[in-house]
Amino acid sequence: MTNHDEDDEQETDDLDDGLDISGSTKKDIRQEQHREKEVEGGEAVKGVGTKSNLYFAIIAVAAILIVALIIFLPPFLKKQERPKTINELHDDNLQRLLPPEQGYLYNGFSFVNVDESWYTRFLRKDNGQHYSVQLRYGPRQLQHVPIDGNSSTILKYNATYITFDPTLNNLSYVALAAADISTSLVNIFNVTPVAACTKNESKGCWNRPIVTCEDPYPIIMIEQDPILGVRAIGSCLIVGGKGFGLLEATDRLLLAWFGIMP
Repeated sequence: MTNHDEDDEQETDDLDDGLDISGSTKKDIRQEQHREKEVEGGEAVKGVGTKSNLYFAIIAVAAILIVALIIFLPPFLKKQERPKTINELHDDNLQRLLPPEQGYLYNGFSFVNVDESWYTRFLRKDNGQHYSVQLRYGPRQLQHVPIDGNSSTILKYNATYITFDPTLNNLSYVALAAADISTSLVNIFNVTPVAACTKNESKGCWNRPIVTCEDPYPIIMIEQDPILGVRAIGSCLIVGGKGFGLLEATDRLLLAWFGIMP
């Protein structure tokens, strides 16, 4: 028995002497005191166990977080690779390293797709210069677009009219086609495009030449025509199509000029 227990019993004896409690009652009091001590001791042990479980839970969670960081953090910290240049993609394409939707060879020319545009490069044999061009479509997407006649005759002139009908609706595709054709004429073939109209019936055509394929000049006529294709009639070249079809006919013409498609 500990000193504390002896003191408690001494206190109980003193209390008993003062109150003249019977022997049985003294025994009950001592038993009750022992039960209270056991309960207090049990609660203390229980409290220690709860704290220990909490510590183990914190350590487990910390360990899981550390493992997760080790697994998932490196990809975010890893330096992103530099995007490849168009020329690097062409080099990969020539080695057959690109999937078909990203690059392929057509008649020996490399075509690579970047951000929904197709890029190719070619050599002009008459001046020995290399050119890199951007197109809306690749040649595999344009094999259904016909070309009738010699579409390259127009390139022997120093300048050519680019004309259209200003009275038609939705001229946005006409404007895109005219811009694409004009860019190649100037930058690659040194041909000066001259903006014109087939009719003087709109404000934009008041100060422009009015020409049609009936005039004896080199003319490129852009038509919103349900008949898709390119037709050469004398010195007039007609590029026809509706909506995106007009843009397909435009790229088909350019690829013929570049010597990539017949």
